[in-house]
Amino acid sequence: MPAVVSDLLQGKAKPVTVTQDEPIGSALAQMIRYDYSQLPVVGGDDRCVAILTADAIARTLNNFGVAPDALRVFDAMDERVVTCRDDDDLLDVLDDLHRNPAVLVLAPHEALIGIITSHDTTEYFRRRAQDIMLVQDIEETVKDYVLLPFKNGGDEVNQDALRSAIDSITPSNLKELRGPFNKAIGRYLELRDGADAKVDSSAASTAFQEHLYRKEAVKPFDKLSLNEYIELFVSMDRWPSYEPVLRIKREALRRLLWAVRDTRNDLAHFRIDISEQQRDELRFCRDWLVRHQEAVTEAFAASSAPQSTAAGPGEASPPPGPPPPGAGAAGATGQPPPVPPVEETDQPDGSRYGRLNAWMRTWPASQDRVSVSFAEIENVLGGKLPASAREHRSWWGNNATGHAQSKQWLDAGWRVVSVSSRGETVTFARNKEREAAYIAFYNDLIRRLQHAGAAPMQTSPIGASWFTFAPLPDVVPRIAYLNFSFARSKELRVELYIDSGDRAKNKSVFDALRGHKEEIEAALGEPLSWERMDEKRASRIALYYPGSITDEKGLDELRERAVAAMLRFQRIMSGQFAKVLGTNDTART
Repeated sequence: MPAVVSDLLQGKAKPVTVTQDEPIGSALAQMIRYDYSQLPVVGGDDRCVAILTADAIARTLNNFGVAPDALRVFDAMDERVVTCRDDDDLLDVLDDLHRNPAVLVLAPHEALIGIITSHDTTEYFRRRAQDIMLVQDIEETVKDYVLLPFKNGGDEVNQDALRSAIDSITPSNLKELRGPFNKAIGRYLELRDGADAKVDSSAASTAFQEHLYRKEAVKPFDKLSLNEYIELFVSMDRWPSYEPVLRIKREALRRLLWAVRDTRNDLAHFRIDISEQQRDELRFCRDWLVRHQEAVTEAFAASSAPQSTAAGPGEASPPPGPPPPGAGAAGATGQPPPVPPVEETDQPDGSRYGRLNAWMRTWPASQDRVSVSFAEIENVLGGKLPASAREHRSWWGNNATGHAQSKQWLDAGWRVVSVSSRGETVTFARNKEREAAYIAFYNDLIRRLQHAGAAPMQTSPIGASWFTFAPLPDVVPRIAYLNFSFARSKELRVELYIDSGDRAKNKSVFDALRGHKEEIEAALGEPLSWERMDEKRASRIALYYPGSITDEKGLDELRERAVAAMLRFQRIMSGQFAKVLGTNDTART
């Protein structure tokens, strides 16, 4: 059932009214006292006859040019009154509120029982949204708790063990039908062979499994319901690991979480406007879980005692950031390292969190886990995180649908594994599935390039979204790199990324190449994207092909197009580079 008008009246006092003959000054005093922008006007029988608004008062006083006490409410009131009943659906009243400052709520006998404004509806839906966010905070935190026993002290989840645990709580008809089935078999044998007949339990179990047993399919972890997360959390198999740290009885915690589940269902189905007691229960549960999370996480990490590559006592962990000069996938071979084709302020999708994406893409490949403070993230963003980032665990959920911030770290190949609201830190871990997809894609790309007689600069993809094919020129000092790179616009770039380390040199080389634009594009057979990127150090010349690493069906065709384009691009740009280096003094220095 949708919300009704009476839901907005809960806890509100009886409407303050004025009469037609009261001075406007008296009505203004009432508005100021109660912080109202309008008042219902009632007649002699206490029925509403009009409405008086602050805007109408201002217009009336301006037209007459007199003091408020010189006029009556009758002079400024609006008799076009819009009314509704307290049991009307709220959605039916929203259109009226869009066109009018207020809607008066009448009882069946026409008596005024309330007044609602756009502010009331905004506050109502804001409160509901906040309630839902509290439930989401609880659910995300419970999920964090549930995964701890399956991580063995690291960030990777033992998927087989987790699936087995989910299977153990997946509903079946075993308890419901097995007993009656055994009784029916026993009765059948008794009728046929007499009272001494015995049931072969093994044969009965096989018959039940083959003909009656039904069990729902095991769902992925992220598709479970809140109730299923709760059951995994308080499972007897794992509860002994939580109890010493939480120091609470299993059934007590289950009761609290069940109450949250019931409130969540009320909110999701618009059954009722939840009570303040339920709202307080949500806040208490969220805060209690968050308060214990750090200790529980440490307890599981300590019990697993994994091998760690983190800095030792007294040593500072290296901060996340761009790799130092000379570092990178190709450094070990003695070749200059490939340059990541990403700039620190690159945010083509227009999101304010694009800077976070670009920053994370510069984190060294050797780092699989990075903890950063909210303050560090704010420094990268150049502004404050929204209040909900500090208030709600759900803000950090790994959900790319409708969440601009999580889309950025997921696209960069990272996922949130833990959040400390109290310590204001968030820990990211590399998305191994995304890394594996990039490695598989570029390994096949390398095979195709080698089959075509090309010799890629890199022969071992590092799991990044980009891959360096060849430097230009092919002798030191290198000025540019031919790269493949998945852009955040869901396209694959075949690009010449110009970055010698010197901004002026980069722009000079770019301008010299652009002077041959028509000649280059004619030889290539398709137009290029010429991206000088004046606000950045590097410049780019690129071809774009639609495609995403998550689009498995289209990857084979995308590889074919990319390989063919790169081979043409390398041949043409190598020749053009020879011309530029031969004629451009800035580029040659």
